[in-house]
Amino acid sequence: MKFKKGDRVHLGHKKKGGAGVTGKITEIEDDKVFIVADDGREYRGQVKYLSKPANEKIMEKVYKYLNEEKDNYFIEVELRDAKKALDILKDEKIKHKTDGTNKYLFSDEDEYFTAEDAFKRAKVKIDSKKEPK
Repeated sequence: MKFKKGDRVHLGHKKKGGAGVTGKITEIEDDKVFIVADDGREYRGQVKYLSKPANEKIMEKVYKYLNEEKDNYFIEVELRDAKKALDILKDEKIKHKTDGTNKYLFSDEDEYFTAEDAFKRAKVKIDSKKEPK
């Protein structure tokens, strides 16, 4: 994977599964990289330990899913109700995808309406939604 100055990356430590830092690349020299973390601190490491941040990988998949040819529907609930909404979807076995936030995606119209009704019954506040046409 090619990285360039300004890219948002995760710089891992040498151990797999270990912690690392997330930030933007400020400079790349041969096999060394310099990044500024989200908290403003500067770090350096080897290019081979760079990767895209995990949440950005998930977001790319979600955006790809949303932009596919087939119709897709989503419901975005208030942030405070996100856990409650997820529990409802699991309890009622409603097929969905989520990006790990408060947005739930449905590829099937019936699943979408079932989820919407379940949220209304449980008084989960819906912020926005993309309804079937």
